[in-house]
Amino acid sequence: YTGVGTDTGTAFTIGLLGILASLAIPAVNSSSVVAVVIILESMSVPTTGTVGLIMAMEWLNDRVRTTSNAMSHITCVLTTWRLSKKSFLPVPTAASDEPEDKVSRV
Repeated sequence: YTGVGTDTGTAFTIGLLGILASLAIPAVNSSSVVAVVIILESMSVPTTGTVGLIMAMEWLNDRVRTTSNAMSHITCVLTTWRLSKKSFLPVPTAASDEPEDKVSRV
């Protein structure tokens, strides 16, 4: 506890800045620590004694960010595949000269 009182407006501003800063944070381990420290310092909240607490919760932020990244990639791949699967060419097999339609079996 740093002894700095935050009113509702300051808490809302910190949350809004955190959401906006999350758009610029790369998917690198513990990269959001820098953004959180910058946001807190810009709101005049001292971070000298709270960096340990921020680092303790960073593993949860990393897992949420990784899950969000993976799910967005999977969603994009599946959407692209479903929208364009009819335009895939059939793959010819080595056993016959007729192309085998592998896309329809999937």
